[in-house]
Amino acid sequence: MAGRNEKDRNGGRGGDGSGSPRVIDAAEFLRQMVEELPESSLPTLLGTLAEAKARAETRMFLPRAGAAGEDLQLLTPKEAAPILRSTEDWLYRNANKLPFKAALSKGQLRFSRAGIREFIVKGGLV
Repeated sequence: MAGRNEKDRNGGRGGDGSGSPRVIDAAEFLRQMVEELPESSLPTLLGTLAEAKARAETRMFLPRAGAAGEDLQLLTPKEAAPILRSTEDWLYRNANKLPFKAALSKGQLRFSRAGIREFIVKGGLV
């Protein structure tokens, strides 16, 4: 969002990592929701929380591209593995199942940075 300052981008907290009143209020609201919602609504709440967690992790571990072309970047298995919290070996073994794979030629496997981001947000292989 244009015009946001550093405090806003950090969820209302300073660079020291301390929680802001905004984050504390949200956490308290969630605690109340868990206690007050009927049991039948809890699966929906858990799904929403899982999606929010995935989006937050994506923002933490895969910051938005600074340059327009950065999202088009292709990563080597060595570069992609830590982002996915995986190993290079796992990526090679499972490449055909991964929607963000880009095989340049035999032995030249690459992974789309934007595709990895989308994969994480959607919850991976389910």
